[in-house]
This record gives sequence, structure tokens and C-alpha cells, in this order.
Amino acid sequence: MSPTGIAANRLELLQIAEAVAREKSIDREVVISAIEEAIQKGARARYGAEHDIRVRIDPKTGETTLKRVIRVIPDDETFTDEDGLPVEPVGIRRLSEALRDDPEAFVGKTYEEVLPPFEFGRVQTQMARQVVTGKVREAERERQYEEFKDRVGEVINGVVKRVEYGNTVVDLGRGEGIMRRDQSIPRENFNIGDRIRCYIYDVRREAKGPQILLTAPSTPSAPAWACAEAGSRPWWPSCRARRSTSSSGARTKPPSSSTPWRPPRCPRW
Repeated sequence: MSPTGIAANRLELLQIAEAVAREKSIDREVVISAIEEAIQKGARARYGAEHDIRVRIDPKTGETTLKRVIRVIPDDETFTDEDGLPVEPVGIRRLSEALRDDPEAFVGKTYEEVLPPFEFGRVQTQMARQVVTGKVREAERERQYEEFKDRVGEVINGVVKRVEYGNTVVDLGRGEGIMRRDQSIPRENFNIGDRIRCYIYDVRREAKGPQILLTAPSTPSAPAWACAEAGSRPWWPSCRARRSTSSSGARTKPPSSSTPWRPPRCPRW
């Protein structure tokens, strides 16, 4: 966000919204809404937290408007917080008080006052950045969840972004997935930048963001893949593992000193 706050060039605000929306693959309106909320918090810090200040940025011109809104409520109306303690909300005025200044006041009447523009100070600028960053991150997480939630069971291409304690984080283009150690092929080592194919087996909405859980494409059908690929992967446990029965179900003879034991053939998949 520009350090000059809402006094910044109107075109600059729209350029910021366009750039962030394009970078994060989210709607431009979401970014503009986040900037509006950031300006609103900065204005309340400037004019007083007891005021109901509303901000609107014209999405076409970038013109920013600040208004202080006051709503008339009944004298006997009460409000409480989450703990049941009495609290007075912002932007309200009791009817008896409003009638002293406006004989035509009534319950539900709303007064709007346009506020002059102002420049953000250091505190307001930092606050605005935090608000915009949080809102954009929240919108980005929601976009990722909506995009991947219906793709469970799909095989997707990705690029290894980093490897942490045996878990592989994969860049999927418009999101990140994680292949945990127990979902990868044993002894399969990845390096940053490797292109791999993954199977999306679950997408979960969590507080820290959507979790796109990946597994190696062979994991859902490991026995078939193991035998088919045994010849090309000498380190992979093949069908030569010790077995007491053949593929047809007949018991095999144990090895003897006179006749070398031969493992049963791998079944064709």
C-alpha cells in the first residue's frame, strides 16, 4: 500500500489492486475491498474508534470516499458483548439525544457526514498493510480450496518446491500440495525443481489454509505398480520377496540343498 494512504494518486490504488489480483489469482474486487477495510481502520484510528466510518473506492476511477455514519436507535435498546456485558456499539445515537439537534429525527434514521482525505502516518500505514495482506491471503486460500476440492482422485503434474523432514512440498501452479513421507515411494528422493506426477487423494479446509494432500500415483495401486516396475527399479521390493504361495495360490517348495529355489513369476497386470 502506498505510504501516502488515501491521498495517493487514484490510478495508483487501481494499479495496486490489479497487480495483487493478478499475482495471487484472485478477483480484483476482493483486493479493492481489502484496501477499503484498511483505509477504514486507519480512519478510525485517526478520527476515533467510536465512529462508524465507511470507505468506498470507485473501481473505475479510483476515487475514494470516506463517510461517518450515525444511526438513530431507541433510548431503551441495549447491546451486550460475547460475555454478556453491556456495550455501546459504534455509530449510534439515542433518539432523545438526536431530537435535540434534529426535531425530525426518528428511530432508524441515518446521518452521513463526508470526511476529508488524510495521509497515513507510520502506524496507519503498517496497519493498512497488515489488513490488506491478511485479506488477500484469506481470499487466496479460499480460491485454492474451491479450485482443488473437486479434483480429488486426479493425477496432476507439479514441481518440487522444497523437501522438509521427508515431506515433499509440490508447486501445483495455482496452489501447493504436500506429499508426506508415508505417501511417497520408499527410497524415492526428490530435488528442488524436479517435475513429478502426483495423485490428489484429499483436500481439506483448515485454519492455516487448504491442505492439498498428495501421494505417489502408484500408492493407490502399489502391488500392480511394484511388479510392473520391478525390472526398471532394481532397488524396489519386487515379486522376489519371500512367499509361501504362488500367484495361483499353490504352495511353493522351500529351498533345499540339492535344488536351488526359484521365486514364482510376477503376475501380469
